[in-house]
Amino acid sequence: TGVDVSSADSLIAFCGYFNGSEVYYYNGTQWVQIYSTQGSPYTYGFVGIFNKSGKLKWGKVLKGPSVYALRCQWKGSGKLYVYGHFSDSMEVDGNKLYSADPGLSSVFLMKFDSAGNYHGGSTIASSFEIWAEDMAIESDTAFLTYRFDIFAKFPDGTLVGTDTSTLVIEKIALNGYASASRVLGLSLIHIS
Repeated sequence: TGVDVSSADSLIAFCGYFNGSEVYYYNGTQWVQIYSTQGSPYTYGFVGIFNKSGKLKWGKVLKGPSVYALRCQWKGSGKLYVYGHFSDSMEVDGNKLYSADPGLSSVFLMKFDSAGNYHGGSTIASSFEIWAEDMAIESDTAFLTYRFDIFAKFPDGTLVGTDTSTLVIEKIALNGYASASRVLGLSLIHIS
């Protein structure tokens, strides 16, 4: 499932997720296989870049038991940010991100350059039920929205609990550390 696209510098970035055995793209004349899970029951995320003529420049699979890459955005000189959520752990190019505790789901933010090199990622918050919503990048700051049920655990160990679904907007310095967060309200379902 393709979820988001972003363009800059004559390149088109895309991200999404798939649940099945193979991922293909159409290069203008034929379908080309990007990845095969060989019957895996998992949902994997993906991210990649097409050049201005529509040819795939690079593509990456975000592996884990359940990985959803939901938003991607270019920000200046080839910096591509990808935002989504995963269960337990995820991996890209041998680099792993983990939830705050085993068995939890987490929202994540990661960075790639225009050549497809991975430049780090962060687990933002974890919960039994947590969903990435939307992302905006402004200068050296990411603004992220996500929802969680019952509680959210943050990488510094802070635990926030509620008795209903809660929507959060969080301001993240793009060095990977949270600089501020604020709970927007209770029982909200979606915000963009």
